[in-house]
Amino acid sequence: MSSISGRQVFAHPRRAMLMLALLCAALLARAGEAQERVPLFAPQVITCIESASSQAESWRGEAAQRGYGVAFFALGTERVANVEGLRALCAKLRRERRVLGLRFALVGPGSTELAALRDALPYDIAILVSWGSDVSMSAMQGGAYQASAVALSGEPKHVLEIVSSLREGHAAQDEEQRAADLTLDRFHDAAARADLEGYFGLFAPEGIFLGTDASERWDVAQFRAWAAPHFAGDSAWIFLPLQRHLVFDGGGAHAWFDEVLGSRSYGLCRGSGVLRRIEGRWKLAQYNLAFLVPNDRADSVVAAISGEARPAAGSTSPTVVYLVRHSEKALESGSDPELSEVGRARSARLVEILRSVPVEALIASQYRRTQQTLAPLAAARGLTVKTIPADEVDILAAELRGPLSGRTILLSGHSNTIPELLKLLGVAEPPAIEDRDYSNLFCVVLDARGARLQHLHF
Repeated sequence: MSSISGRQVFAHPRRAMLMLALLCAALLARAGEAQERVPLFAPQVITCIESASSQAESWRGEAAQRGYGVAFFALGTERVANVEGLRALCAKLRRERRVLGLRFALVGPGSTELAALRDALPYDIAILVSWGSDVSMSAMQGGAYQASAVALSGEPKHVLEIVSSLREGHAAQDEEQRAADLTLDRFHDAAARADLEGYFGLFAPEGIFLGTDASERWDVAQFRAWAAPHFAGDSAWIFLPLQRHLVFDGGGAHAWFDEVLGSRSYGLCRGSGVLRRIEGRWKLAQYNLAFLVPNDRADSVVAAISGEARPAAGSTSPTVVYLVRHSEKALESGSDPELSEVGRARSARLVEILRSVPVEALIASQYRRTQQTLAPLAAARGLTVKTIPADEVDILAAELRGPLSGRTILLSGHSNTIPELLKLLGVAEPPAIEDRDYSNLFCVVLDARGARLQHLHF
């Protein structure tokens, strides 16, 4: 077969276009295959030696052979500094890597200081392996959701073999269980990294989230609207899986799970629910989050629940602004049409979407369509709609940064005024709104860090 040179190919435009199309398709296919081959999550080992030491390269090589990630942490002389430094390293690794189970194995020489670090970070450290002549067996005893072992030497291969054996007792045993485990790990990882799309992309269309408050029963759209301000920072919330159980139905379409979670804010919690397989991938049909209360403390918790909640003294709240374009308008002449039947239905849906959002103020322009968009919510909450003319966007921005600062506001505007207002609030590149698009729901969080935008739909 004779070869074809690049000059011959590109001498024929149709042949050139065909070859380029085939080349692009091949590259995309290869990229997709590579993405599937590269594990999204890997076990992570934190080694307490200097990263520039002679042993560091050996640790990197052994970890790579096992598909582990490795990081190095140099112990200082002050315990408080060690605890804060290790906590910061764990947070950094979660931001930069996909950490299997979101927890770490801590390994290093000696045990006294390492055991103290593990005890100070019970939700971050899952495994502790130590070596050396001063290892105290009593100090190595960990908590209920931790595993510890003593190594005969500090050789990377030997230590990582122990880490692997400790992991096996908690790891998923078959492919089906590993896939379901990974879905739940990705769910918690997305919240820890404030990945809004990744988090809500793991819900089934009919998904339900049950929060810790009795009023918190949300469908996906309602939960997304409530959660949007939390995803505007570096992390929405962090719940670290400590223990998990999975039960599968006989047909492989559903799985039931329960897991114990650790949270620096809430202590021990339990998550439970149902996974449903959709097109070969597990999705969350329901997630139920609950506090774990020891029975001997139930009386005091019941008393606290019965009491009146009071905000912490000196606490400051960000300003949270939800923005919607007016709903679909009627096809009639004139500059001030009312909403159509479709628009009225969308406005009624907005009441359900924002059911758990603590809206304190409503603002609309002088036009009927914006006021009618907010009317159902105003009636449901007993609120009055304040009117600010559409051409006074600068005055509206000043209101949000002044008298309405620290509150949660919903305003209805227009396809041209909303992007302008977003820019005045500090959003560098506000999205444009297409003339036929009425589904946008924007959420802007304003605080000392500036303006952070979440783009939702309803």
